[in-house]
Amino acid sequence: MPQSEVAAAGVTSTSSSNDFGLINALVKAACDADDQVARAAISSLTRLGASAPKSVLPELLNCLRSQWLSNQQRVRILRAAASAAHDAYVPGAIAELAGSLIELAIEERLRAPDSESAEAAGELLTEIGRSAPAVALHALEARCPADMLPPAGILRSLGDLASVSPLMCAPRLKAQLLPKLVPLASSAQGEVRAALAYSLHQAEQAIVQADGPAAVTSAELLLPLLEPLLSDWLPSRSENVRQASTDALASLVALLPPPTLSGLLHRLMPALLAAHKREREWDRLPITAALWAVLEHAAKCDLGRRLHTEQLLLPALHAMHEGICAPLDRSSSDCLRNHNEELRCVEALATLCLEPTLTFLIGHLVRAPDL
Repeated sequence: MPQSEVAAAGVTSTSSSNDFGLINALVKAACDADDQVARAAISSLTRLGASAPKSVLPELLNCLRSQWLSNQQRVRILRAAASAAHDAYVPGAIAELAGSLIELAIEERLRAPDSESAEAAGELLTEIGRSAPAVALHALEARCPADMLPPAGILRSLGDLASVSPLMCAPRLKAQLLPKLVPLASSAQGEVRAALAYSLHQAEQAIVQADGPAAVTSAELLLPLLEPLLSDWLPSRSENVRQASTDALASLVALLPPPTLSGLLHRLMPALLAAHKREREWDRLPITAALWAVLEHAAKCDLGRRLHTEQLLLPALHAMHEGICAPLDRSSSDCLRNHNEELRCVEALATLCLEPTLTFLIGHLVRAPDL
């Protein structure tokens, strides 16, 4: 039967989920040079995998172990496996396959020749980890050396797993992985730095989801991250590093109890304002969002007086006012989003120190009535 007919048969089949001949033919069709045939086969495999993952996933696993696949074909099969695992999601449904699939996904991610291949392998690892988080976390932990940072792919996979299974991951992250990774953060370079920041951000989010208000007890564990984030990562010329670092910083600040945040405002505010000034308008959004996170948490901690007495209020108002009043490129979504975030920062400053903020704004209206 021609590959196109096999793919079409798979799409319309409702009773062949255990037909290994059909599944094998669909796997071969998924690797066909004709894109339409490949897409139809992938769609069929996904549907069959949702109802019979124990039949479909082993065949996809065997296909991935073949050496004759091109990069494009490997990406297709990885995504078919990820889709089948996602649609078949039931905790424990594919437990006996989880170990093999996770190890294969890790290897695929580590040796991926391009970002598309790495993302496809990461999707598979995440979906299998959703069903078997303990198995996935154990496999990733085994790839984390005691005295050096693991590869970027492992770090990103840890972050992905924490995002889909926070309740399972949070205790192990606090007890084992974070004490190992945090002291090594200052040694991170390049893509590993961006991957570590992403992983730390997801870990912080998982801890908040798992522990609720008690998450503040983890702040001391994460505080050593603050200095490398502010000194080295935030000023990075890599957009990926800056974005991941500001996300990690915002999540870290949200964990800080009031006394700790009060003692750090003199370090956080000038660093973020300097970064805000340094960036072009269309690159400022991550910095402005992190500044808002600091101000919002400071307001929850009732630190308005501290902000004012430390003479941190006026520099922040000047920076936000200057940004808001600058000509706005309305054709740029990043500029528009940053503009809105700057307005939110002014609102947060008003929540912290209403009278000084109003005095500042009214004074500028009086001096510039045409604005």
